[in-house]
This record gives sequence, C-alpha cells and structure tokens, in this order.
Amino acid sequence: MKVMSGDKFKAAVRGWYLPGTPAILQQVLNAFVAALPGGSKIGAAQGGLASGAIGSFLSSHQTTPPANRPKAYLNWMLLDEQQLKLDVAIQGSVLVPAITGTTQAQLMQAAGGAEITIPKNGYLFIFISNESQGSVYFDDLTIQHTPGNLLEEHYYYPTGLEMFALSSSATNGHVRSRLGYQGQEHENTFALNLNEFEARHYDPQTGRWMVPDPALQFPSPYVGMGNQWVSGVDPDGRAVLFVGAKLVGALIGGIANMIANKDQIKMEYAK
Repeated sequence: MKVMSGDKFKAAVRGWYLPGTPAILQQVLNAFVAALPGGSKIGAAQGGLASGAIGSFLSSHQTTPPANRPKAYLNWMLLDEQQLKLDVAIQGSVLVPAITGTTQAQLMQAAGGAEITIPKNGYLFIFISNESQGSVYFDDLTIQHTPGNLLEEHYYYPTGLEMFALSSSATNGHVRSRLGYQGQEHENTFALNLNEFEARHYDPQTGRWMVPDPALQFPSPYVGMGNQWVSGVDPDGRAVLFVGAKLVGALIGGIANMIANKDQIKMEYAK
C-alpha cells in the first residue's frame, strides 16, 4: 500500500491453530518483491534491494516462539519510497495467542490496537504468516488507513523543472494537482511540459519564456526570472519580483525600463 507522511493505520486479525504445514519464508519474500509497483523508482527492487529489507524483517521478527505455539504472526513494515530501506520505527509483529481447551479465535492487533502514524512516504506492507509445522487459521483481517494532510510532495530544479524521481503523490483516489512551480498550472498536453503563467508560457527545462518580456526588464526578453531562479518570482508572467535585498533594485530597474520603453510596452499589450 502506498502511504504518505502523516497517514495513520490500524491492523487486526483473528487467529487460531491446530497441529501439522511447511515453512514458507521464501514464498512470502518472493510474493512481496513481486507486489511492488513498477516504474523507475522501484526497478531496483527486483535486483534485491527490496528483498533484502523484507528478508531482514522476516528473519529478525519471526523468531522461535514459546513451546506449543506456532510460528505464526500478524506483521507490518514500512519501506522508504526512495531507497526501499526498512523503517525501523514502523515495523513489528504479533504472535498468534495461545489456544487451550475450547479457546476460540483470538484477536491480534498491531501496536495493541493503537493508530500507527507514518513518518515518511513509502510502501506499507501488512500481512499474516505461518512458518510452523502446524495448521494456523486467520480470519477477518482488517486494515484501517486514514490519509493525512499530505497529498503531494514535489521537488524542483532551480529553473522549475520537476524532479520526478524525488516527488511523490498519494494513490488513494487522489487526483494530482496541475499547479506546480510558483503555483502556476503545468501544461503537459502533447508532452509540451510548459508552465502556463497568465501572460505567457514558461519552459522549465531551459529557464526561458516562449514570448518576449512585455516589461523589458532584462537584456534578453526571454530570460526566465532574470536568471535568478532562487530569488526571482513572476506572479503572472509580466514582471519578475526578487525576494530580499534585490527587490528594491529590481523594481527601480524595471520601472526605469518601462519608462524608457513605454511606447513598445503599449504596443505589446495592445496585441
């Protein structure tokens, strides 16, 4: 299950057992690796990155149980989204309770039934397992997933091109927002990959505008954010504002250019 930082979950199942099944550790491991989603970020999973983390969890948590109780568990673990590393804070297992006499199926709950908060984006695995030589039965497995406030997380290069390998988005029915760099709409129809500011389009791959600057702030009318992408902000594609000490100088320079080129500016807006 894909989860985002701030999400919460609960997991519970009822379990009981009878004597007499073979160990299935390798089958469980193979099933998890195969269940990981495809794509560039998960491609390394088949090479052993994810299987190493999952195998480490299985071997460390599924230790020898007390006498007369099968090696059967309710398990949960979180793999980091970027490197598929096991998060040591979000992992655990609950051994099937002792069954004696006429005891019926016993409730098994992750973290004693308390909500568990996800600290980082990743992949949550909740599963039941049995590696004993006896027959173990599980019933009514329930998982409650409560989405948090974080639905998307985006990282950008200085010019505004998104780092897709680092960005993340929830998958629980969430429709990805089209607003991105500087809060502008990202237009990817026909693979254009442009940011649609109010007055003109911006190419985040090159850091350049697609049409000339109507305010003529810089020597090149196509340069994006004055080549100062960290401090430069253009609210609508008409004029760049600078954060911090450069703001006053940029305003003065912009006003001077507008005065000197007022006739050309009128022509641009009249088009």
